[in-house]
Amino acid sequence: MEDLQSILLPGIDSKRPIIIAGPCSAETEEQVMTTAKSLAERGIKIFRVVIPMQSDHRGIQVPYCHH
Repeated sequence: MEDLQSILLPGIDSKRPIIIAGPCSAETEEQVMTTAKSLAERGIKIFRVVIPMQSDHRGIQVPYCHH
C-alpha cells in the first residue's frame, strides 16, 4: 500500500474523497441514463458503469453503449 499515488482529475477537488459505487452492471439504457442524469443534477462528475459481457468475444458491441 505504500506505493499508492494520488492522481489529479480536472474539475475534481483533490481534498475530497472519490467514492465509486453503484450496481454491479448496467441492465438497460434507461437505467444508465436515469442514473447519469440524477448524478449530474447533484454535481457528481464521475460515473462508472459496467456493461455485462454477452459472449466470450471481448469488445462486443452493445446497442445502448453509444455515448
